[in-house]
Order: sequence, then structure tokens, then C-alpha cells
Amino acid sequence: MTNDHPTAFRSRKFPAVFVLAFFLLTVSLNTCVDPYEADIRFTGPKIVVDGQVTNDPGPYRVTVNQSVVYNSKDGSIPVQDATVYVQDDLGRQFPFSHTNRGVYVSDPAQFRGEAGRTYTLFIQTRDKKTYQSEPATLQAAPEIDTAYTRPVATIDYRGVETTEFAFLARFTDPATPGDYYRWNWARYESELYCKSRVVGELRTAFKNPCCGPCWKITACRGCILLAADNLVNGNAIEYQLAVIPYDSRDDYFAVVELYHISSRNYQFWRTANTQVNNTGGIFDAPPATLPGNLFNPDDPKEQVLGFFNVAGVSRKGVYLKRDYLPFEPPSPKVEFPAVVEPECETCNESSTRTAFRPTGWQG
Repeated sequence: MTNDHPTAFRSRKFPAVFVLAFFLLTVSLNTCVDPYEADIRFTGPKIVVDGQVTNDPGPYRVTVNQSVVYNSKDGSIPVQDATVYVQDDLGRQFPFSHTNRGVYVSDPAQFRGEAGRTYTLFIQTRDKKTYQSEPATLQAAPEIDTAYTRPVATIDYRGVETTEFAFLARFTDPATPGDYYRWNWARYESELYCKSRVVGELRTAFKNPCCGPCWKITACRGCILLAADNLVNGNAIEYQLAVIPYDSRDDYFAVVELYHISSRNYQFWRTANTQVNNTGGIFDAPPATLPGNLFNPDDPKEQVLGFFNVAGVSRKGVYLKRDYLPFEPPSPKVEFPAVVEPECETCNESSTRTAFRPTGWQG
């Protein structure tokens, strides 16, 4: 067994890391403990950009912020009054208008991404500093062939076995090599009540019905689901997107999205995924700066954070079956008694609710 193998640390009677920890503990018991003052040098604010152009109708969003010192109460400062536009390889420019808090949006009547076109983002701040992205070509995404469930038995911390469903999707990769993908998905449920409040000792729920059709959105927030065709070029690719609960025999409706991304964007999210899943162990990859695609052409040494993504997208609405197991799901939780009030409530658009019919929704 070689010394650099992970199990080598378990085979020694007195691992070096334990000896070091014992030495530090011994020293600490014989010395005074002074408050630790972190010597973190702030190298100045940095521009942080997040934006995307796809073949969807839009509008597209570009968010421009400025980073602040690490212990500031504000996570970032919105960059307002900037000039923001996207230019394609034909020289056409598509302006983005500021809405609020550093968010700039395109005009969907004037701009929609096209497969095969190359796009570059340009930003000029109020103090005349200029930033731009590397040019990126919008590649059409393959159609999603199907999505389905597969039962999975799991055992929780109490030793109790439960059954859930693996949520899988499949598509056929084109014959061209060097294709990269990112998955996304969200669950949609009919929302009957657009306002609810619980009052009194009896915890009575007062609910206002929605004034029109409305759907609750449960998004796959924070998911980083990546695929590449380096080993399966031109073949079918199956990917497990999530594990969904067996809490009902009803169909589980979800909208699946497949983005055909660039190699740079793939590397960006792959690095981000590594950082997110670091556990602090000695075998974790050291922290690294995410490899963005934005820069200051007048000062190449300036670090610009974030990514401007150009990607083709395909999506599919699917009803995932959960009614084929030979046993019933666990009993549902008991809800508070409810009183339905006569006044209806508007289905306000948000990240968790929409009045727009989801792709593939039936009925």
C-alpha cells in the first residue's frame, strides 16, 4: 500500500494529523488565548455579472452588481445607470433597459436568440468603465426524448425503510463531439388558494381562492446537473435529475429543461459544484476562483466575477407516474381546519407561483 492512498491514514497507529492535533492542544492548554483577528485584505470592489441568452422568446435578464467588503451588511451593491447591450456576429445591437436593483432586461419584441448566431455582452458603467464577455455561439439543444420514474428503497437514520422514486430523463446526443449540457427542472401544482393565514389558538386557516388559474412552483434551486458526451458521443444519455417522494399515488408533474452550454460554461458550473460539495476534508479540492468569461478590455488584470451564458434550450412537461407500487403511500399530514373566504386573490407572478400555463400541462 502506498503512502498517498487514502486508506493509508487509517492503517497507522498514530497518524501524523492526530499527532499534530495533540501537539496544538497541549500548547493551547499552557498558553493564554487571545482573540483571533482575521487579517483579510480587501482588494477593492469587483463587478459581478449574471446573465443569459437562449432561443426562448425572452425577455432576457442581465444582473450587474458590485461586491463589497466581506463583513458588510450588504451582500452586494446594484450597479445602476449602466449601458448594457448584446451584440451578435452580424453587428446588430440589442439594448437592455434597467428595471431595478441592477437588473437589466431586453425587449422581447426586438430580440430573440437564434441557433448558430454568436453573442457578446457589453457593459459600460456610469464611471465609463467597460466590460464585455467572450463571444459565444448559441447551439441548439437536443429534444428531450422522455422522462420517467424508477422506485428506489432507502433507509433513514432510524433504520426505517422508505420507498421513493428516482426521477430520470433521456435524450439523444448529436454525432458532433464536444457537447456539454446542464439540466434543470421544476415541479408545478395547481394552486387553489392564493392567500392563506393561520390565526387563533385552534390554528384555523383562512384562505382566499385564486381569481384565475394559478400554479405553485417548486424549483430545483441550487441544483448543478451537468452532462458531457466525451464518453457517449452520438448515443442516448440517461440522467437522474432527482429523487421524488412517494407521498401520493397521483402523477408528479414537472417541466424538464436541457441547456446546450459551452465548454467554458460547463467548466464554470463544474468548478462551482466542486466548491459547493466540499466537506472540509483533507482530500477536498482547494478553493478556486470560478472561471468566468467576462473581462475589462482596458484593464485585463481586473478580475470580473460571474458568467454570461449563451445556450440553446429544449423543455418537456411530463407526468411522472407514482401509482404502480403494490402498497399505499404513508398517510398524509393532518392539516389545520380551514375557512374559505369569499374574496379571491390575484395570482401574483414570483419564483414560486405563476399564472402562465406550464409547458405540457393538460386540463
